Amino acid sequence: MGRLSKFFGIMFSEWGTGLSGPASIPFAIFALFVVGATQKFAYGLLAIILGFFSAYRVWMKENDQTEAARSELENIKKKYFDGRPQLSFQAHSDVGPKAWEENPSPVTFTIHHLSGRVPTSIYFDPVFSKNGNFSLQFESLPHISSTPGFEGVGFEVNEIGVPPLTAANRETIHRYGKIMLRDRFLADNPPELVELDYELKVHFKDKEDVWDQSFNLIFDKARFRFLIGTAPKPQ
Repeated sequence: MGRLSKFFGIMFSEWGTGLSGPASIPFAIFALFVVGATQKFAYGLLAIILGFFSAYRVWMKENDQTEAARSELENIKKKYFDGRPQLSFQAHSDVGPKAWEENPSPVTFTIHHLSGRVPTSIYFDPVFSKNGNFSLQFESLPHISSTPGFEGVGFEVNEIGVPPLTAANRETIHRYGKIMLRDRFLADNPPELVELDYELKVHFKDKEDVWDQSFNLIFDKARFRFLIGTAPKPQ
């Protein structure tokens, strides 16, 4: 009843226009009481036309209000999401097993703040090797600077099922990071694969909201290198 009364309330609110539902009522009454068939038809047709016109005006008013509300919501969403942080993740890699052997740091990983508000509380999901025996864990960051440049991201490789390392052991492992990455994580894959494609998911806070972005972290076994840049995964 609430919706019906609201509908009739809107119709009768346009009484002053002379082109609304109430204006059709007298013609409907005339159509009932006049004698001539032509007059009955004329009054009935006019009542129907005015009734339809009134319904159209009611729909138009409600539709305009709905469209205005939708437009306002879209503007708010656009303003909000335009300010949402956008990140990029890159791997800067030497090429070839010999370069990896000779360079104590053959690969470095960086994260970039491309646009939007400054993200905080950045953390990464672990990335698992193809055979599932090792995980690559990137270090969390308190924030990413909005100034041009990048933030270096440390990492460690852990063996699945092995108890967490102590702080002292973790420091030792850091010194052998490239060996763990090369001989454990990257080596733990089916031999038939030529390109190793890993999903890397990063989470971050934008004010009070938590968002995430996913990237493809790709290692080319044939040339023994990570691709220079990662590509965002389709959402």
